[in-house]
Amino acid sequence: MFLPTASGLATAPLNAVFNSTTNSYKFYWFLAILKNLHRGNILEMNDLRMQMVSDVWFPLNFYHVSFGSQDGFKTIADLIVNKFGVKIDNKKELFGQLNQALLPAEKALLFKQVETLTRYVPWLIVRPFFNQEFQGIVNPEKKIEKICTELFEKESERVIYRFAKDSIEINPRWHDYFSKHQAILRGFTFWHLVKFLQRNNPNVIGLSEKLEPPTDSERNLKKESDLWKAYLLQNGTFSCIYSGQPVLTSDLSLDHFLPWSYVVHNQQWNLVPISRSENSSKNNRLPNWKTHFEPFAHAQFSFFGFLKQQPAHHEPVKKTLEQYQMIGIRAGESLIYPIFRKKLEQAIFPQYQIAQNSGFQPWQKK
Repeated sequence: MFLPTASGLATAPLNAVFNSTTNSYKFYWFLAILKNLHRGNILEMNDLRMQMVSDVWFPLNFYHVSFGSQDGFKTIADLIVNKFGVKIDNKKELFGQLNQALLPAEKALLFKQVETLTRYVPWLIVRPFFNQEFQGIVNPEKKIEKICTELFEKESERVIYRFAKDSIEINPRWHDYFSKHQAILRGFTFWHLVKFLQRNNPNVIGLSEKLEPPTDSERNLKKESDLWKAYLLQNGTFSCIYSGQPVLTSDLSLDHFLPWSYVVHNQQWNLVPISRSENSSKNNRLPNWKTHFEPFAHAQFSFFGFLKQQPAHHEPVKKTLEQYQMIGIRAGESLIYPIFRKKLEQAIFPQYQIAQNSGFQPWQKK
């Protein structure tokens, strides 16, 4: 994947900024610059650091993505939760929330920790533009600052930004290029970030969906709920797999047996109706496999049988049956419960174990 060229700009070295990446800092530094272009050419370091923490929050805390043993962002995220007690609302922009939630002393501590982690990153981003000057030179960081200042106007085609004490100044020509191609540059960065994350999360599903907060449309379960409500109306009493209490259509909430923040999809073979209070209690934690998988499998088997009885041309039913087909359960087969259960377990249990290993917490049913 290559970036757009621009007349008079040395864009080729920009393609190399993420080569030989051992942690996530360069990705989030560059994304922070792109997100803050609206502030002008001069960007404060602390604003960029706050943006980095905001952007890495969901992959780490909500989706439990691993950034590798050399990455220190997890320590920063834990600091915000455990020491500062900040609870982030995923429907609001995180940058503003952190700015409002943290006291001045807390911000100072946060900035210091992020600065310690990322102190070489601002230089490493621009290093590919000066490979000839620094060939064979070890640790050329301070010299990069000097050359960026000297060449900022004379060779603006290859000086992205220069350094001040607490800020960077983006070259106007590069600011225009970044602004014009921001969507492509973000895609380029995310593409490299996903490649990096795949090395540390080889068995985790949906990595590309776990880089930003979920949207309302991704969490909308109206179509799925309508099918379960039709099932409940036809089958009468249905007991919650967790509490054993009847589930009413007036108080129905669909639970993702494997948390949505792990699977990042709403496929019906991972859903079951429970009460709203029970769903709120479970949240994005893992149910007890030994206690809850068996009733879940029975509920799924009954629901699958209901789907097979519906008109084949009914579009929501047709699409739902295709979802089951993806895990080896076919509507045309005459499946008895033990076979259905085995196929469902084969699809879910390996992912359940990976979710456990990724840091998803068990739900202690009260």
